[in-house]
Amino acid sequence: IISTILDKMNKELELLDELVKARFVEMFGDPLFNPKSFPIRRIDEVAYLNKGITYSPEDVSNEGLIVLRSSNIKGNKFDLEDLVFIKKEVKLGKMVHENDILMCNRNGSARLVGKVAMIPKLNANMTFGTFMTIIRSELYIYLFNYFQTEAFRQQIRFQTSVSINQISLPLLASVKVPIPPIELQNQFANFVKEVDKSRFIIKSMIKEGLL
Repeated sequence: IISTILDKMNKELELLDELVKARFVEMFGDPLFNPKSFPIRRIDEVAYLNKGITYSPEDVSNEGLIVLRSSNIKGNKFDLEDLVFIKKEVKLGKMVHENDILMCNRNGSARLVGKVAMIPKLNANMTFGTFMTIIRSELYIYLFNYFQTEAFRQQIRFQTSVSINQISLPLLASVKVPIPPIELQNQFANFVKEVDKSRFIIKSMIKEGLL
């Protein structure tokens, strides 16, 4: 019985994700066609892009600074189950901030390239690895959802080969995205926040069920 209930709750989480995607298209239209004729901007015009740090196996430790990698993105969600720590001096500019968008820009699996996660409020300093990119923008909720659309992947495919194995920083910077009025973006952001409250309640119930 418990496993059936947990399955149902996980299904509800999936439905909430689909609800957000549907609301995005309803409010903004398919970004690939931009039916509402929003002004078009390059990503680097509306966001700051930062590439990850390099580190050697000798830098890896049992404690120290957390380095975020592709394994910390699961289903476009931020996940801290698999952590790597390093003992290395890292510049302040390479630390992640709350509401940054973490993107996997290179991976052996093309399916994982372009995956994103939103950085939540953190209790520890974290940096990000060489195959990752941070996108920092005031339009973070809109952009985070845009990066999950087929329109984004189509642009990357158009400028690379059929299979996406890498999204370079210049390529990401050159991606063109429709930018809706801020009032409309705020309406969408408020909708997402309400959905997130529902997600939090369901996840709490799942956690309690697993204890």
